[in-house]
Amino acid sequence: MADEELELRKLDAVVGDIKAELERASPSRKQRIYEAIALAALSAIPWVGGVFAAGLAIKIREGDVARDSLVEEWLREHQEKLLLLRQTLEEVVGRLDSLGDEIDERIQSPEYLGLLRKAFREWDKADTDEKRQLVVKLITNAGGTRLVSDDILRLFLVSCNSGS
Repeated sequence: MADEELELRKLDAVVGDIKAELERASPSRKQRIYEAIALAALSAIPWVGGVFAAGLAIKIREGDVARDSLVEEWLREHQEKLLLLRQTLEEVVGRLDSLGDEIDERIQSPEYLGLLRKAFREWDKADTDEKRQLVVKLITNAGGTRLVSDDILRLFLVSCNSGS
């Protein structure tokens, strides 16, 4: 009987350790929001893929100095854009995170993620900070409320950059 109790305690300890490890490995709510937003935004902006490819090209090819310096110059040129994109993503995630758990289903829905991709394409095309801020406000508000349909929001996004 004592052996069985000892085995049960060992099993409980192992199960407890596994649960604790899973909880540590599970991303927080904010991390899940950030991942969903970042993936949607990064997949929508064409030049972002080029930046990653250029960064990889530097690491893969070490022999071609002329090409490497050209790639490095191109990366420096995009560094400011990447910084602005990162700040914007953090702003969107911070706002969405502050809205609470009730928006989780909405911000992970295919409809919202599609709207998010459209928003970041338009954000990238915007020629002023004011237009970029309008896009950020629109997309964060759309994550928290459903006052208007996503179709109306898409029309607004297109109109943000028409006639610029």
